[in-house]
Amino acid sequence: MTNVKIAESWRPYLEAEFDKPYFAALTRFVRSEYTQYTCYPPGKQVFDAFKFCVQSVVPLAPPSLNTIEGDPVEVKT
Repeated sequence: MTNVKIAESWRPYLEAEFDKPYFAALTRFVRSEYTQYTCYPPGKQVFDAFKFCVQSVVPLAPPSLNTIEGDPVEVKT
């Protein structure tokens, strides 16, 4: 398993993703970018946003999709 430093409350929901091939490829790419360019946030802070969005023990709700429909707007040029 990849050693991802993420808020422990999120680990049960995301841990399976850390072992997938796409995540390993993404990690290699991001590390390469950090060695070649000035990148933000600093590498150790990449997952810090999860510290401020603490996930409770209540399961995540399934995603939903909301669409807004209306009449098309005619744009006159």
